[in-house]
Amino acid sequence: APELSTAPADLTVSCEAVPQMESLSAVDNCGTSVNVVNSEVRNEESCGNYTLVRTWTATDACGNSSSRTQTIKVQQKVISVETDVSNVSCSCDLGSTATVSLGILNGCSGNTYQYSSNGSDYQDSPIFNNVKTGSSTFYVRNSFGCVTGIKTIAINSPSITTLPLPRDTTICIGNKFLLPLNKNIKNKYIWHRTANGNEFINKPNTDSVGVTTYYVSQTPDSSDCESLRVPITIRVIDSTLTIIEHPIKQTICKNTFATFGVVTNSFVKSYQWQKNGVNIIGANAQNYSIPGAS
Repeated sequence: APELSTAPADLTVSCEAVPQMESLSAVDNCGTSVNVVNSEVRNEESCGNYTLVRTWTATDACGNSSSRTQTIKVQQKVISVETDVSNVSCSCDLGSTATVSLGILNGCSGNTYQYSSNGSDYQDSPIFNNVKTGSSTFYVRNSFGCVTGIKTIAINSPSITTLPLPRDTTICIGNKFLLPLNKNIKNKYIWHRTANGNEFINKPNTDSVGVTTYYVSQTPDSSDCESLRVPITIRVIDSTLTIIEHPIKQTICKNTFATFGVVTNSFVKSYQWQKNGVNIIGANAQNYSIPGAS
């Protein structure tokens, strides 16, 4: 039987790296001419992968034959998904959104792809409009229905210039609490009951004594983008100040101190002690001490 030269080794290659079929030679012990015939069979597998079986068959003049084979496993390439984020904006209906365009690198030639955003139905267009800001995951599948690329990106909301806000304030009962204004930064304030919830209020309640923490965000007049929430603690006090407990007359020993104090019905920022109707310099605390006679 004819003797064929050695066939190429079996291979596993990507779809873009399939080698050309080589030519093998054959000799025959009888010295007769040998005819070498090449053949290739393609066996399809999942996701666009396939196997090529290449066969070389040598036949001499007497009808004797021999053959060699090579198996090549051809695999789809793992693609690289590129993203381009544009048109980041805000609207009343959609909130903060962006346009995301997908690009494919290292794909197999001749393949077509479809695209999905955050588990949505696949579409032919690689462009997604009104994608919410935050984390988004995009999927790419090939024409064989297999996902060959996944890309997760973070889309930042538009930056907002905010005004500094007071974190803790005291106000008399019934008075309005006003946040600062700036002619150059025309922001609107949004009051929230909680740090993360969706319960809004029109304005803080100053009709009763108490301490309440609200959360305030800012949004520019030119858009509907919302800043992070800032906690503001408002202490509402009774504007009618009353001394509940007055200083008590004391008898003390020599070389000791008499300490007088008062108790009021609400928060007091400053006190002023007097003697015979005249202010005592430096006596501005809730308690006042004087030395006894020596």
